[in-house]
Amino acid sequence: MATVHIPDALTKFTNGCSSINIEEASAEKVFSSLAGKYPDLVGPVFNTDIKPQRFVAVFLDGDSISDIDTSTYTVSDRTNIEFVAALAGG
Repeated sequence: MATVHIPDALTKFTNGCSSINIEEASAEKVFSSLAGKYPDLVGPVFNTDIKPQRFVAVFLDGDSISDIDTSTYTVSDRTNIEFVAALAGG
C-alpha cells in the first residue's frame, strides 16, 4: 500500500484528504486508482490518460518520477508518493 501525499492547494479535489493510502503494485496503477476515487483530479493533476500534468511534479520516495514511465515503478507498503503543484506568477 502506497501513501499518497496531496499538497494543501490540491486537497479541494480530494475532499480535503491530504494523505491517501492506495493498495496497488505500480505508481501508474496508484494514479489510476487515485483518479478513480477522486475524479476531480483529472484536469488539474492528471491528463485524460491519467498521467501527471506537466506542471505537477511527482516524487516517489523522494526521487522525481515526473518525466519517467510510471508503469516501471513498483510500490510497496512503505512507498510515499508526493505531488507538488508548480507555482505560477512573475
